[in-house]
Amino acid sequence: MVNRLALAALAFLLPLVALGAVSAQAPSEVERQIAQGEALFEAGNFDAALAEFDSAYALLEGDPTRYYLLWNIGQCHERLFHYDRALAYYQRYLDEGGPGAEDRATVEATMRALDGLLARVEVSANVEGASIWVDGHEVDVVPATIRVPGGTHRVEVRAEGHTAEVREIQLAARGTLRIEIVLHVVSDFEGLEPWLFWTSGGVALVSALVGAGVGIAALVDSSNVTARDRQTRSEEDRVRIAGLALGADVLYGVAGLFATTALVLAFLTDWDDGPPRGPTATLLPVIGADGFGLALGGTW
Repeated sequence: MVNRLALAALAFLLPLVALGAVSAQAPSEVERQIAQGEALFEAGNFDAALAEFDSAYALLEGDPTRYYLLWNIGQCHERLFHYDRALAYYQRYLDEGGPGAEDRATVEATMRALDGLLARVEVSANVEGASIWVDGHEVDVVPATIRVPGGTHRVEVRAEGHTAEVREIQLAARGTLRIEIVLHVVSDFEGLEPWLFWTSGGVALVSALVGAGVGIAALVDSSNVTARDRQTRSEEDRVRIAGLALGADVLYGVAGLFATTALVLAFLTDWDDGPPRGPTATLLPVIGADGFGLALGGTW
């Protein structure tokens, strides 16, 4: 078969100036890139050669003979074991070259040989039109059957507003594998405002302090009543002490409830917003001659 790695420099450069397909500077740049690509290919640096041929192909946009470079690009991919991409470029070579594409029969034979080295992966997902990426390259959208060389591959499915899902697969040439991907919607929740945590923590602290004060008052009152003569004790004393003890228990319960709430909020709060902002609330103890209580104050 004709070695188009050597042919490309002549097949392009001689007719380009006569056809006026590119500027006066373009032929020399194309010539340099093709020659560099050939040298790199012969040295076994197929990745670098591929970059040179890709760039030369882009420079020759609009020229009907640039399809020759598709063979060069396909050969680089074949040497890199990217048989699926090599097959695609050989097909483009035949499509863009048309009936006049050189060595069509030989190219088609090469394609049949490569086809036998590929496996099939049937990819589906719960999001129609999600993109399929194989080994870092976008190849299609779901649902689709993609062709990959036998071996190990990284298949990723991406969709806007959803978390990407990755599968590491391994399959033999000519094998078939079916993958069903479930993409999950990305939550817009970014965290609660810090003031909720601080308010809940403040309520817990104040309730505990007031509860402690009321409990101490109940103990002191009970001690005073107990120290008095039995005849001077009254039902009113018993009710008052019982009320203080109950009040202390209620306040301890409120403190525990809000402390637990603050603990949960600590994990749900967005702490990147700086100091607390928004509404604030404060509980203040109120103790009078007829009883006790809490006063709520703050800003909204």
